[in-house]
Amino acid sequence: MVISISPQGRDSFNDISTLNIDYKNGRFRTPMRIVNRHDLNAKDKIGANIPLTQNSHSLLIQEWINPSTLDSILNTNGYLRTMAYRLRKYVDRVKTPNPLVFLYPTLTNDSIELIDNNIRDFATFCCDLANELGLESILLPIVKDAKEIKDICNRKNVQLIPILNLKEHDFSSFKKKYYDIRNSDPQDIPIIGFRFYSFPSANLAYNLIMDDFEKIHENNQATMLVDVDRLLPGNPSNISAPHYGPFFIADLVAERYAGGGPRNEEDSENNRPVKPVKPVKLFCKDDLVTSTIEQSLIDSGRFNIKEEAKLFSNDKQLQELFYRVVNNQTDAGDWKDNRPMYISRVHENMRTRPEMSSLQKNIDSNTASDYLQDKYLMNETVLQHMKLRKTS
Repeated sequence: MVISISPQGRDSFNDISTLNIDYKNGRFRTPMRIVNRHDLNAKDKIGANIPLTQNSHSLLIQEWINPSTLDSILNTNGYLRTMAYRLRKYVDRVKTPNPLVFLYPTLTNDSIELIDNNIRDFATFCCDLANELGLESILLPIVKDAKEIKDICNRKNVQLIPILNLKEHDFSSFKKKYYDIRNSDPQDIPIIGFRFYSFPSANLAYNLIMDDFEKIHENNQATMLVDVDRLLPGNPSNISAPHYGPFFIADLVAERYAGGGPRNEEDSENNRPVKPVKPVKLFCKDDLVTSTIEQSLIDSGRFNIKEEAKLFSNDKQLQELFYRVVNNQTDAGDWKDNRPMYISRVHENMRTRPEMSSLQKNIDSNTASDYLQDKYLMNETVLQHMKLRKTS
């Protein structure tokens, strides 16, 4: 067993902490946003020579398991090799030496309905797949009992990162699963994963975890939010959901990989790409939002175009594309390969790492509230949701 967690700093705001996560080939600190396949694809599509995992030192490979794939896993001899061959390319694409790679086989709703009598075989396959890829852990949904899954992972010498649904309707069931996992040996379960929903959508689960947050860390365990939206659902300010999580219950954050890439509309008459109606959203570090860049945001200095464009100073063509995206001046040529969408994601990835590092420093000095207050729109949303908080 190789992943281990050690608490470092702690802030009085919601007991959020910095942790060291040690693994076979290195160490990184939390809170941290994990790179996903969308990020890798965006980098490749625009040809950016940027080591996305340089700061996060981590990558999550999310693979959706629909009923057809589940049937192949359970009934096709040799499918292990087929899937390992397909997924290995994502591990090999990471340029940062020795990152921590997480594998997350994600059951679709249709597959969850079929998994009951086959959970052991599914978990065994996933552990074998992790071993075939040379990984130290596996993320698996806990549909019923975590102990059976944990025993399988132990026999396969793979650390389990169990995934609980924050919005599980039966809260008593969620609570039982949670404590079974939380009371496990951290060598067996070093990280507890939760499928993301915002506080108002899963208030009982949030209260339970937040009441227990310090004990989780004292038990040398960390938390991970998975299936995180890019934008906080239902939020009119376009709050960045990956930056929302660490103020509540997230040491690690992994955005959902939906599969495929962004699609531009096509002109039905001549079948050529046309400019989308809406401008491209960009990440604004001063508010921790991902939104269209209005002129007022530029005039106020909260989005400094020149400073943001410096991220692409080594590539003049990318820098010029970035300026066109900010000014909503992209043309059909830009959209031919969806480059505005991809540069938006790469820019967000590059900006989010320093912000996570700043949050870490503020947690270590017990000034996370000061950091949050400087992020006006995020602060407004977090404080609004904190009004729903019930302490034990």
